[in-house]
Amino acid sequence: MKNVVEFLREGEVRGFQRHIVANFTDKIPFHNAKLLKPDSPVSSRSVFLLKVNCDDTVIAAAHMEGVVILYDSSSGECIGRCEGHEKPPWTINFHPSIPHLLASGCLGGRVCLWSIVEKLSTTLGCHDIVKPSSTYLRLGAIASLSFHPYRSILAVAW
Repeated sequence: MKNVVEFLREGEVRGFQRHIVANFTDKIPFHNAKLLKPDSPVSSRSVFLLKVNCDDTVIAAAHMEGVVILYDSSSGECIGRCEGHEKPPWTINFHPSIPHLLASGCLGGRVCLWSIVEKLSTTLGCHDIVKPSSTYLRLGAIASLSFHPYRSILAVAW
């Protein structure tokens, strides 16, 4: 069986054939998956982006209210709120090898770096607010951001 990258690359070049897609999705192991219902705050209207950190312990959710809410990935319990954006965070990403380092970029042009190391050891709930360790402000919405896999580089696209 082809790996996912090869499958997607071929689909971009030649287009997907319906029977190949059906066969490919049948091979994805969902039989051990469980539905995780997060403990979202009442004030939360909508989530439009989710990311999981590199050791699969924390899920970050970008909310329309301008916050990133952190959830324990095993229980779905809210473990904190990252507040510092004036507009909705459009992109979020965890560092690929540092599980407590999170970056987010919002429609207002602000990039925030969050150190959530204390969130990994304590659970004070959704009322516990995390402030950004660093912020950068530019004109224009932040379209995307990504950490370099090996170096201390954060690439940001406006």
